[in-house]
Amino acid sequence: MTLIKEIQQSFEDSEVDKAYYLLNNIDFSKLSNEKRIIQSSLIQLSQGKIDSLYMFLKLIYKKEKDIIQAAVFSNKNIHCIDDIKIDEDKYIKWIPLEKDIKSINIDNLLVKTYSFWESLSTECVFECCGISACDFTSDTISKTVKSFDVEELLINFNDLIIEIESFQNNEIYSNYLNQYFNKDVFLELVQHIKFQIELNLQ
Repeated sequence: MTLIKEIQQSFEDSEVDKAYYLLNNIDFSKLSNEKRIIQSSLIQLSQGKIDSLYMFLKLIYKKEKDIIQAAVFSNKNIHCIDDIKIDEDKYIKWIPLEKDIKSINIDNLLVKTYSFWESLSTECVFECCGISACDFTSDTISKTVKSFDVEELLINFNDLIIEIESFQNNEIYSNYLNQYFNKDVFLELVQHIKFQIELNLQ
């Protein structure tokens, strides 16, 4: 299957992250200084403009076989740019949001943990970057936990998980965190946080 068909199929199957992998795994060492072309290619891909993207790639590689070869996966740890980093080479896979799906606001459930989330936002601010503002690596969470009442924090996250698990909707959002989530992604994240809290009780 040619690269163009692989990318098209990825979009048809709503596997947008796979389409990104196909571009991001290209061996950029083959490129000169055509940064503008790379940036334009990423924009084309994000907008789903397959044919335009392909033209940019052709400009770079000239031969289709080189494009295909460049898109072959060589690293099993490749991750999507939206995946949530929780440790070195370990990520929570981001699930793209569906269209026309009603989302539930969870701010009322987060209130008791606001200050904890705020303490993790060492990379930026929620207003700008959503949860990308946070460092969710185990070491950072463990250090942050020590500044809180650990038992109370664990209770609050336990309650949060129970409430979220009861939702029928697959999508949730928080104005405070400035973020929409697939429910399973958020659950995996808070369970990761809960696990680090539990370690501090031992």
